Amino acid sequence: MKKRIGCIIFCLMFAFLLISPFAAMAATREFPTQTCLWSEPMETSSFDTGINIAFPDPGAAYWTTTVNIPEGATLQFTGTFPHSRYMSFNAYNWVNRAPVNALDDVEIIPDEGGDNPYLPDAKRNSDKESTYTVTVVNAVAPTDPGMLAPNTIYAGVEGQEVEELHLWYRVYVADKGFDMTGTEQYLYLRGLPTTAEAVCAQYEAVGMECPEPYATHAQILQDNNDLGGMSEIPLKFTKAFTVPYAVQCLYLGACGGEEVIPVELGQYSNEQCHYVFTSISREFGDVLVLRGKMPTYAETYNRVSKMPDGSEQMRYWSIITMEQMVTTRTSDGVYDEQVPLDDNDYYTIVISLPEDRPDNASLKKGVTWLKWPENGDALPEPYNHPNDGNIMIRNMMVSPSFDNAIQKATSPAVLEEVMGEYLPTGQYMSKEDFEALGDNPVERLQ
Repeated sequence: MKKRIGCIIFCLMFAFLLISPFAAMAATREFPTQTCLWSEPMETSSFDTGINIAFPDPGAAYWTTTVNIPEGATLQFTGTFPHSRYMSFNAYNWVNRAPVNALDDVEIIPDEGGDNPYLPDAKRNSDKESTYTVTVVNAVAPTDPGMLAPNTIYAGVEGQEVEELHLWYRVYVADKGFDMTGTEQYLYLRGLPTTAEAVCAQYEAVGMECPEPYATHAQILQDNNDLGGMSEIPLKFTKAFTVPYAVQCLYLGACGGEEVIPVELGQYSNEQCHYVFTSISREFGDVLVLRGKMPTYAETYNRVSKMPDGSEQMRYWSIITMEQMVTTRTSDGVYDEQVPLDDNDYYTIVISLPEDRPDNASLKKGVTWLKWPENGDALPEPYNHPNDGNIMIRNMMVSPSFDNAIQKATSPAVLEEVMGEYLPTGQYMSKEDFEALGDNPVERLQ
């Protein structure tokens, strides 16, 4: 029997507002972080807990659920629009972990009298809370867009007659001063979509259990004595088109090709995200320096009064360091608003082990520092490459007019041409070499 590990992640206690009466409440009780419908969250503070799967994003919090909905039945839940950059619901195929249907924030129609704060130019800081109601059905989404019911998640899987359905709820970049749900910190449970306890019991809602990361590596190990170790100079990114393609690239180095590859992702991916990745190695140098151009994005963290007008190139950008598919662990990461840029909108990111971090690799110097994966590529012994690691970059909800998005690359061969300066270049060096760049490392690297 395939072993499973729980997706239930314990998070840090929240720092509640120290004002009466909430200070007294916080002193006498622990606020719950889940409901009968949703599991404990997986978010940035869980990266080092050991229960860290599916390459979680540094700007996101994730909640999961499993519900048993017979064919013809429906489950409804209600929620309040969060104060955040983005929110969505995704349904997944349990067998291959691929998304089967999604409901993104801009698609959600508010309840009567409410407003959707994610629409272009929408008011975001209204004193009036806006709510929504979502329906989940055990059916495959109609191919005709005109037949889609509003605010409906079609969680059925083509060819699978099962009642157990798997959903993820995402919130990206909650506004400053709000908790990870995008609501005021002392009202945590009001930030999660809810339904009645009786409904949870009726549909046997539980925090979703996730199978262990891919066993594909074990199958490949039977026929290969040397896997991974695919880093190269110059640094070469490739797009994550499909899981088989990513596996052959990461483990066997087969990353090229001019053939157009339709994107069919697994790993509980977000349908709105496309990804590029690469392998890296400290055998080329203890410090890796990345330089690339940052796309324009929707700046929301500082509680802007209106949603951007939609002219930005994408809603969200992020970069992570990670292990391989053996563990699917994220080691470190940052998202767009956390990254300082030079006058040409270029970023400088330094990746190293903590002990190899240059003294001038700091935000004050215009440099973002990320931790190198301490377990290397995480392949099991004796196949592990302890000096290796991986990088992944996300582009989410890109503008159709942005021609340099990951989404526009249809084959491995055209990725560099399509992304241009938005695909970073890499330079390996020693800690001493980077420190020799002095107090203005960004200027010296230009």
